[in-house]
Amino acid sequence: MLEAIAYPNPSQSYFMLALRSSVRGNVEIQVFDMLGHIVYHTTGDVTDSFRFGQDFAKGMYVVKIFNKQETKIIKIIKQ
Repeated sequence: MLEAIAYPNPSQSYFMLALRSSVRGNVEIQVFDMLGHIVYHTTGDVTDSFRFGQDFAKGMYVVKIFNKQETKIIKIIKQ
């Protein structure tokens, strides 16, 4: 099971993304604005911590996290 928590949410500066999964290995992270444009993309190990969003404009974003078996989608808000 893939679990993801973005904090602080909402944020005035940046977001930290903490992941936990029963499946070890790489994950891909994509962040989309409300128009569907990718504003952030990275890959890494599921045990890594990810920091992003310091340059995002105010608004709502959709974070898509996926590995070989699962996909998790969460929403974040930049204030």
